[in-house]
Amino acid sequence: MLGLLLRAEKPLAEDLLVTLLRITAIGGHGTPGAALAWAIREMDAQAGVRERLRAEAAGLADAVDTGELRSPAYTTAFVKEILRAYTPAWLLTRMVTTPVRLRDWTLPAGQRILLSPYLVHRDERWWEEPDRVEPRRWLSGTRPHAEHAYLPFGAGPCKRFGSRIGMALLTIAVAALAGSHRVTGPDWSQIPHRPDVLLVPGPARVRFEAVTTRAEATRNGEPWWTRA
Repeated sequence: MLGLLLRAEKPLAEDLLVTLLRITAIGGHGTPGAALAWAIREMDAQAGVRERLRAEAAGLADAVDTGELRSPAYTTAFVKEILRAYTPAWLLTRMVTTPVRLRDWTLPAGQRILLSPYLVHRDERWWEEPDRVEPRRWLSGTRPHAEHAYLPFGAGPCKRFGSRIGMALLTIAVAALAGSHRVTGPDWSQIPHRPDVLLVPGPARVRFEAVTTRAEATRNGEPWWTRA
């Protein structure tokens, strides 16, 4: 990407190059990395969630062999819930292009405004028990929130183009991790949230224990998620 930018017909200012690369790094690596960190937190904190993810991961391994692979419903719901409860892009900024009236305020063109999806996702007016991390809210078949109250990737014409890819990659990563490792962390209630450019958990030491692969387990006649 940097090579393409440097070879552009019209040279770009250095500060603009830095800004473009920074946005790309945050969106392509930082945002999914932050979401996966929160997923690891909840996989350790909630034993019931962890076991359901592991069981679904075992089924996915068999489905790959049979060619009957389908979207992992619970894992997808878990990822959606992580993006709701711990929205990595917790603060968005937008520029007002034309004057607009918003209740008691008139926003002139050129005004820069801030919007926090994290606060919207935690608002009791739009969500039931918003502070509870519960993947099952996404499995009822009906939308679990008020209209326009879920925007982990932004909304409208500015919605990130990679939202579908991001969801797919996070779902695959969570399934792979749940099926191959046991996660043990600290007392997460003592680890604060860190709202920086992205929302991330505070520093924590986490232990990953590999479990046997499906092939190894088959040879030994054991469940494939047995501890190695």
